[in-house]
Amino acid sequence: MTILLDGERTAGKFTMWTEITPPGGGPPPHHHVNDDEAFHVLEERVAFLSDGEWHEVGPGGATYMPRGVVHTFKNVGDQPSL
Repeated sequence: MTILLDGERTAGKFTMWTEITPPGGGPPPHHHVNDDEAFHVLEERVAFLSDGEWHEVGPGGATYMPRGVVHTFKNVGDQPSL
């Protein structure tokens, strides 16, 4: 993970990073109480779970996870995703 912008540089309002995820990798389902999340896939294919439904995003695609929604993602490609 490489932090591009952090709370110190954005007055606590925004964080942005890039993350390389190995094939099959991703976090367990979770939710955030105070934060929304936006994802932009640069390389490979990533499946996103939101409110019990999976959808796949390829290079150049994006998705949004509002606070309070249980979500996760998984690299469904055969190369590391970015």
